[in-house]
Amino acid sequence: MAYETNFNFPDHKSGNTFDGLSFTIAVNGVAVDLTGASVAAYFRKDSIDGTVSLEMTTDNGKLTLNSPATDGVINVAKQLVSLAWGTYYYDVRYVLADGETKTRVGGSWTITKVATNV
Repeated sequence: MAYETNFNFPDHKSGNTFDGLSFTIAVNGVAVDLTGASVAAYFRKDSIDGTVSLEMTTDNGKLTLNSPATDGVINVAKQLVSLAWGTYYYDVRYVLADGETKTRVGGSWTITKVATNV
């Protein structure tokens, strides 16, 4: 699937804490004002059409917006990620305060195995 911005998360070891990251939603180089927006990213194993394995949303706190939200920055929170190993596909959908809905960012995330489980 083609997105305006393709972003692949850095590889991550299952059962480890993901340190988080931030990215900016911009159109023609101008940050999108995310004031009052809700944002969601659903991760699906092996296919963009697969079952949702991980939900990151502003509602569940796994995604947050900068303050001020006018800078278009979305933060992925630091969190424990214990997904089965493999490649997950995602996209980010946001709904602005006026109801405008867009999906502009998407990509993949490879989760790798670990040898030690404690």
